[in-house]
Amino acid sequence: MSELSKEIKLFAERMQFKLEKNRHKGGWDRCPIASLMNRADEEKEEFIESCKDLDYEQAMNECADVANFWMMIHDKLMKRRESEAVDGK
Repeated sequence: MSELSKEIKLFAERMQFKLEKNRHKGGWDRCPIASLMNRADEEKEEFIESCKDLDYEQAMNECADVANFWMMIHDKLMKRRESEAVDGK
């Protein structure tokens, strides 16, 4: 795989910052996918509101929040797939 682009690196750094800021809330392992999807939708609405206010820093943070919830869903799906492969399903 080629090296990550500058834009992806910057976005990933913001995602990591937001994850670390919220680490005290615990992980997502026990959250149902539907709940994570609902939270992603809520974060999307927060992003829309920040855009209305022209608050660019907040809008970029909300983008990272939305992306983090989809990353959590991706992680859960990967773990399920791996578990099923091990279980022979």
